[in-house]
Amino acid sequence: MKTSPAQKHLADALTVLKRLQDNGKSVIKSTELKRNQLSSLVKNGFLKQILKGWYMPSRPDEQEGDSTNWHAAMREFITGYCSERFSDDGHVSPDCP
Repeated sequence: MKTSPAQKHLADALTVLKRLQDNGKSVIKSTELKRNQLSSLVKNGFLKQILKGWYMPSRPDEQEGDSTNWHAAMREFITGYCSERFSDDGHVSPDCP
């Protein structure tokens, strides 16, 4: 059976995603993937967008509204997003109203 170019792109993208996850990433920035890898992973349900440029791994058969992956990725996303957006100048306290 011959592999289509789309299948090859997806296989390559899944390999990169696995490597990122093996390195402890539960949140993926779009800059960590090539454009075609990102597109293939989103199209096939392996990545779900959090915000523009920020993604979290997901399963293609995941039910709409399932928040399990979000709870696993939430802290890493907030840390990464705030660090990039506000550098190390900001501080958030849980006591803030």
